[in-house]
Amino acid sequence: MATLILAILMTGTLPALLPRWRHALLVAGAFLAALVVAFLYFLLDLGENPSGGDGPAFATFVVLFGCAQAIVAASLIGRLIAHRLARALTLPTKSRVVKFLLAFSLVPCALAVALATLHYASNGLIGLAVVVFFPFFWLGLALQLASNNSFKPMPLRGTA
Repeated sequence: MATLILAILMTGTLPALLPRWRHALLVAGAFLAALVVAFLYFLLDLGENPSGGDGPAFATFVVLFGCAQAIVAASLIGRLIAHRLARALTLPTKSRVVKFLLAFSLVPCALAVALATLHYASNGLIGLAVVVFFPFFWLGLALQLASNNSFKPMPLRGTA
């Protein structure tokens, strides 16, 4: 299940990292269409095998389907935020913010993997760390990929 959640996070947020809006919206639309087709295929399979659709597995699939749609929408909103931040920050500040976001997200995930490997924690800790810290990692990646030509220096006071 953790692998499925991670796959949804990775594939659902990739369209927003593409360089042009047209490409991002095209891939996001294709991803959402694939989700709808997968859901319809699941419902057809449920019609053929009615005993497989009652219970927590079906409810979990429906929740994951809704979460995947929310992730795609949130990543497109995150793209807007990242591009606005990239325009507002100077290049050295942007570099420091990206380094902080990546360290803030990767260090706890690496610690969770190490603790689970040494059997001091369960594998659920890895899933929790990934779900909690993935947005920070994604924002750092989106800031890094935001075009540098969108940077417009602020004019100094007293100059035209």
